[in-house]
Amino acid sequence: MEISQEEKNRVRKLIKESEEKNIKIKSRGDGDGRKMKASKKLLKFIMNEEGDPKKPKIDGVKQPKYKAYYDVNDEKKIGTLTIGYGHIGKGVKMRKIDMDTAIKLLSLDLKVAEECVNRFFDRVEKRSRKNNGKSDYHVTQDQFDGLVSLVFNTGCGATVNSNWIDDFEYNKLEIASRKILNYRTGNLSGIKKRRVKEAKMILSSKPTHKTIKIYSDEKSDSEIS
Repeated sequence: MEISQEEKNRVRKLIKESEEKNIKIKSRGDGDGRKMKASKKLLKFIMNEEGDPKKPKIDGVKQPKYKAYYDVNDEKKIGTLTIGYGHIGKGVKMRKIDMDTAIKLLSLDLKVAEECVNRFFDRVEKRSRKNNGKSDYHVTQDQFDGLVSLVFNTGCGATVNSNWIDDFEYNKLEIASRKILNYRTGNLSGIKKRRVKEAKMILSSKPTHKTIKIYSDEKSDSEIS
């Protein structure tokens, strides 16, 4: 399937806008999770995790899935009806979409996930001030991106009520990351691989030279460097 120049330009515009938005937010104070937005790196990550592996990439990112499908087993119609870049809900009823619609849905879904994480850090900040008389937390861009990715994939309520979110808040990052490896994977290999990448994002404040072993329920261990 040949990709039109117009479709390429739409993807490039989305990535550029994401980068510009992130730069503006950073200028207002990096590390404040109440104001941060997803990075260009995360946008590409989500497009590659949720996009169609069978179609040629555009500037290193996958194209959307233009036809609706069931995310666990499409042939047996098992799972959630999904379209585009992991979109569920109203847009799926169309059954088939174009690049424009896929990008619009992705932008909306990403905004919803960002706002969920912003609200989470607003609560963290308020608890910190109540307990310590000041706000003393700092979040890296990778950590913020990791949380947004998890919300995008599993939902806001599931993430903020997960069994690892308190560990993250109290800076027990190794413990949180170990739990993330087995968080809502559905025993699917693709989701398990994604969780390893997300766990790496959560550990981004650690020295890059240090290798931390993260144990899953499986016999083999996963290592996050």
